[in-house]
Amino acid sequence: MQIEAAMNLDDLAELMGSGTTGLQAVGMRDMLIEQYQGQSTEDVPEVDWLTLLDQVV
Repeated sequence: MQIEAAMNLDDLAELMGSGTTGLQAVGMRDMLIEQYQGQSTEDVPEVDWLTLLDQVV
């Protein structure tokens, strides 16, 4: 999924895992944009993804 302001938050929440709220998806999107705008979520290193998940919850 392309990391951008218009990314689908439902799809992002699904990538984040079950039980993810809309507010958490918004927070994750914002943090992803800060570091990885224009890239794909597939390109985010796993350690960075997990760190961002920890920060958003």
